[in-house]
Amino acid sequence: MKNATFLVVSGPSGVGKKTVITEFLSRTDNVILSVSATTRKPRRNEKNGIDYWFFSHEEFHDKIQQNLFIEWALVGEHYYGTPWSNVEIAKKENKWLLLEIDVQGGLNIMNRFPEDVISIFIVPPTFEDLHTRLQHRGTELEEEIQKRLEIAKVELLYKNQYDFTVENDTPENAAKKMIQILSEEPLCKKKEKSL
Repeated sequence: MKNATFLVVSGPSGVGKKTVITEFLSRTDNVILSVSATTRKPRRNEKNGIDYWFFSHEEFHDKIQQNLFIEWALVGEHYYGTPWSNVEIAKKENKWLLLEIDVQGGLNIMNRFPEDVISIFIVPPTFEDLHTRLQHRGTELEEEIQKRLEIAKVELLYKNQYDFTVENDTPENAAKKMIQILSEEPLCKKKEKSL
């Protein structure tokens, strides 16, 4: 593998990306998870360098100036980015680099590395399921849930720009579908299609 090979995974808030990815990673040993950087405060039980790299706005800006991110974006009032160091680790270990990333970041990676990305968009079985999942998390008020659902409607419009759509009916089934996608050497097929 000369270049890093990216597995971009996106989906609306509340679709269960983190749970699916955890299940997926427990079933494969040729993928490593990219740890994103952010300026938001850690949530309870989140650890620096494991869940995210947590930086101040000033530190994040310094890293942008030093060109230390493959991509970065301002989402709401916080910055998020993918450090180049993650790519170096994946290349050294000859593994896929999985980026759990929002649509804006996903499209940035796909546009920048079109021949080295397989992209998967995770969708709920129904939009009502998304609402129910957000309510069951118990972390937001109904007004915040409604805002997330409005954002989700916009994000879902981009699913056709991804290589594959995976329905999260259960995390186990979704993880199996992702394993199947990677086992079919999709990058080779994608390159053949573009010839």
